[in-house]
Amino acid sequence: MVEEFIANPVIWAVVIIVLLLFIVVSRYRKPSPDKALIISGALLGSKNVYKDPNGSKRIKIIQGGGTFLIPVLQSAKELSMSSLQIQIETPEINSQQQVPIAVTGAVNVKVGNSLKEIATVAE
Repeated sequence: MVEEFIANPVIWAVVIIVLLLFIVVSRYRKPSPDKALIISGALLGSKNVYKDPNGSKRIKIIQGGGTFLIPVLQSAKELSMSSLQIQIETPEINSQQQVPIAVTGAVNVKVGNSLKEIATVAE
């Protein structure tokens, strides 16, 4: 009975189809809404691909969607698109009238939405 089960080509075909389906599904990547997916490697296609002015580097940028990664040829990393607050403090110094001055401030920084701006941050 076990020999018939192992020798059945239909069972092997089903196992192979399930394995292939698992491999394809596991290679699908979709970034969360507040992130961009930066893909590097070969066979990037032409949609959402940024080429640097020298033409030596190419990356694919995915926002609000998903893509399949080609095993071994492509790798992907997520890049946060949320704003970041940076605290700025100056040391205490004396003015010309010898009054001590110290300045504290905060700056909010966010990555732009264009391919060039995202590629610059990814670099």
